[in-house]
Amino acid sequence: MEDHRNILYILHKGYEYLNTNHNMPKAHEYFSKAKEVIDTVYGKNSRLSCFVNVFDYLWEDYHGDYRQAALKLADAAELLESFCEQDVIDEFTGFIYENKENLLPGLAADTLQILMKIDFEFSPGDIMWQAVLSGMDKEELINRTFIDKLGLPRRFHYLIQHMCKETQQPPSKELLSDAIEIFNFMQDTKNIDWDTSSRDEKLEAAKKMHRFIKNNLTQFGDYLGAGASIYAEGKKKDLEKLILRGMIDLEETDFAENLLDRLKQQDFDNVSSQLENLCLECYLENEKKEKEKAAKILDEILQKVESIVIQIFVMTSEEKKIEFLNGMEPILKQAVNLCNEVRGAEAAFELVLRIHTLNFERKGIAGGSSIYLKAAQEIAELDEREKNGEDVSLEREKYQQFFEQESDGVFSAKSGQICARLKNGQALLEFTVLGDIRGRETYCVFVVTTEGVSIVKLGERKEIDPSIEGILKYISEYEASKHSKYPIRRLREYYDIYEKVLQPIGSILSRNVQGLFIAGAGRFLEIPFGMLPCFHWYDEYMEDKYRICYLNSGRELLSDAKTERQYTAVVVGDPDFAGKFPPLPSSLREAVAVADILGVTPFTGDAAVSDCLKMNAGIFHISTHSFEEDDLEENTDPMERTGLVFAGGQKITAREIAKSDLTYTDLVVLSVCGVKQDGGIYSGLGGGIRKAIMSAGARHLILNLWKTDDNAAEILMKCFYHYYVRESLEIEESIRKAKNYLRTSTLEEIRKGIFYDKEMENVFIAMSEEEVPYAHPYYWAGFIINGA
Repeated sequence: MEDHRNILYILHKGYEYLNTNHNMPKAHEYFSKAKEVIDTVYGKNSRLSCFVNVFDYLWEDYHGDYRQAALKLADAAELLESFCEQDVIDEFTGFIYENKENLLPGLAADTLQILMKIDFEFSPGDIMWQAVLSGMDKEELINRTFIDKLGLPRRFHYLIQHMCKETQQPPSKELLSDAIEIFNFMQDTKNIDWDTSSRDEKLEAAKKMHRFIKNNLTQFGDYLGAGASIYAEGKKKDLEKLILRGMIDLEETDFAENLLDRLKQQDFDNVSSQLENLCLECYLENEKKEKEKAAKILDEILQKVESIVIQIFVMTSEEKKIEFLNGMEPILKQAVNLCNEVRGAEAAFELVLRIHTLNFERKGIAGGSSIYLKAAQEIAELDEREKNGEDVSLEREKYQQFFEQESDGVFSAKSGQICARLKNGQALLEFTVLGDIRGRETYCVFVVTTEGVSIVKLGERKEIDPSIEGILKYISEYEASKHSKYPIRRLREYYDIYEKVLQPIGSILSRNVQGLFIAGAGRFLEIPFGMLPCFHWYDEYMEDKYRICYLNSGRELLSDAKTERQYTAVVVGDPDFAGKFPPLPSSLREAVAVADILGVTPFTGDAAVSDCLKMNAGIFHISTHSFEEDDLEENTDPMERTGLVFAGGQKITAREIAKSDLTYTDLVVLSVCGVKQDGGIYSGLGGGIRKAIMSAGARHLILNLWKTDDNAAEILMKCFYHYYVRESLEIEESIRKAKNYLRTSTLEEIRKGIFYDKEMENVFIAMSEEEVPYAHPYYWAGFIINGA
C-alpha cells in the first residue's frame, strides 16, 4: 500500500513543480519516478503503465515525435474510458476511477494540443468550414479536421465521443455565416504581402480577426464539446497574443491595453507564457513612453530569467538542457531586446553574458548536482512566498551568493569588468540575436572596448544568413575543385557581409584596434573572420590586420590567466584504424615533426588510443579523423553524435571527451578534418568537439572548421609550433604568423624552408617555383583559436 500511496504523492509533487513553481526539470524528475513506481508495482506491460503518459508528455513530447505522443495519450484515454469499479484494487486505481470523468476533458484537449504541434496548415476558419462540409456531424468533423488530415488511425473514437458529449445545440446560422466569412477572408489574405501593406489595411485585418476570435471561437469550442472547448480557449489566448503584438507594433496602444488587461485576468500555468505576457506588457509601456513602468516590468522579467538560468545551470542532462533552451529561446531573445530598449546597451550586454554561458558545462557541477537541485528547489519556494507578500530579500541574497560562487561568476558579470580586462588596442565583438515584437530575428553585435559598450544592429537574419551560406558554399566548391581562380572578393555574398556587417561595426570601431575577441551566434559561428575583409579596408583580409581569438562568451575574459606556460606534451597521430576508416597520409609525418619540436615521443599506430587524453599535459596535439553521426534517433544526446576516432577505429564521443580533466591544459590542437559547430543562437544549442574540449577545462583550442589540404595543414602546424615553442611567442601570434607564412610563401620558399618534407612533392610537382600554392583562404582561414 505504501507504494500505491507513493504514486499519488509523486504525481502531486510533479504537478506542483510544473504548475506552481514552474520548475520543469524538477517536475520531470517526479513524473519519471512515478513511471518507475507504476512499472514496478503493476508491471511494465500493464494497462496502468500507460496512464503515466498523461504526465510524461508534458516534458518529453516523446522527443518531438508528436504523432507517437498522441497515440500514447490516446492509450491513456482508452484506459480511462474503459476503467470500471472492478478495476479498483488500491488508492491509486481508486483515484483513477473516481476522477476519470474530470480527467478525460483535459486529456482530449491535451491530445489536440499535441496534434497541433505537427506541422500542417490550420486555422479556426478551417474548423468551421469543415463543419459545413461534414453536415454538422461533430465526430466526423474532428476525424476530418485532425485525425484523417494527419494520417492517424481512427482509434481516437473514445476521445472524440467524449468530446462530443453534453454539448450545446448545433451552431446557429449566424455562427456558420461567420465561419464562411472568416474562411473566405483568410483565403483572400493568403497571398497578401503584409510587409508592403498599409497600416490601415493591417489594422482592419487584425480587428476583423479579433472580432471573430472574441465572439465565435469559444462558442464553436462549446459546440464541439468539453475537450475541444478547453483547446479552443487555449487557441484563443495564443491568437489574442498574436493580435496584441500587432496592435503594439501598429501603435494602437488603447486597443492593445484593453486586450492585455483581458489576457492578464486569465491563468497561464507555465513560465514561458508568463514571461511572454510580461514582455508584451513591457513593450506596451515602453511604446507609451512610460519608462518607469517599463523598467519595473523589466525587473520582474529579469528575475524570472535568473530563475530560468538557475534551472538550466543545475541540469545534469545535456539533452534536457538543450530541449529547455530551445523552448525558451524566443523569450530570451525578446528579453535581451527589451533590456536594450529600456535600459541600454550595457544592461543588454550583461544579460547576454549570462545567456551565452548557459550551454557550457563547468567542471564539478554534475558531481554535486543534488546540492544545486536542492538550492534551485528552495529558490522556487522563495518565489511562491514572495508572491504571497513575504519579504524574502535576505534569503534570496544568500542563494544568489551561493550560485555566484559555484558558477564562477555566471550571475554577476558586469560590463565594466569586461572593459577593465581589455587592453588598449583590443575589442570584444559579442554577436547575438534579438527578437522584436513581431517575432523578427535581428543580428546585433556588442562592441566592447576599454571605453565602454556599444551596440550595432546589423539586420534581419533572413537577409544576412544567405550571405554567410554563399561564402561557405564557395569554400566547399573550391575544396571540390582546388583549381578555381575566381577571387573571393568578387563574390557578391562576400561584399554583402562587408556592407551589412563589417562596415557598420567599423563605423564605431577605432582604427587603432589590433586584437579582436569574437563570440559568435547563429551562422556567425560557422565562418572564420580572418578571411573576411577588414572593417575599413575591403581589399585586405582581417588576418592582415588583427590578432583574432574566438570565445563562447565575453565572460571568458574574466577567467584567471595562468602565469606559467607548460611544455609537457602528448602528441597523438596516424592511428591504425584497423581498416574501419581511411588512413591519413601525412598524419605520421606531422606527428613526428611536432613531437620533435616538443621534445616527446608521439603515440602512433596501435598506441594512438583514447587513453592518451587521460594523461596530464600542458599541450595535446591530436591528428586523426573526426566523425559526425547523421542516422541516429532524433532524441540522441547531441554530444553523442560527434567525436574523434582512435586506434582500432574506436570512436570517442564529444560527451566522453567532455568528461576528461583538461583543467591544467593550456592548449589542445585538433589537426583533424573539419570540426563543425552547431549554429544555435546561444553559443550553439547542440553538442560538438569544440564545446567538449572547452568544457573539459582546456584554456585554448586550435582546430580547423573544414577539411583542408594535408600538406597545407602539415606546414601550418610545424610553423605554429616553431613560433610557439622555439621562439616562445603567444598562441595568437604564433598561429597568425604560421598562417601568414603558409599563404604568402612561394613554392621556392617552401622548398628551401625548414617545414618542407620531400613527401610533399606529389602535390608540388606540377607547380612553378614562383607560384604561391596556399594563398587561397580555403587552405588557411579555417584554422581558428578558441579561448581567451
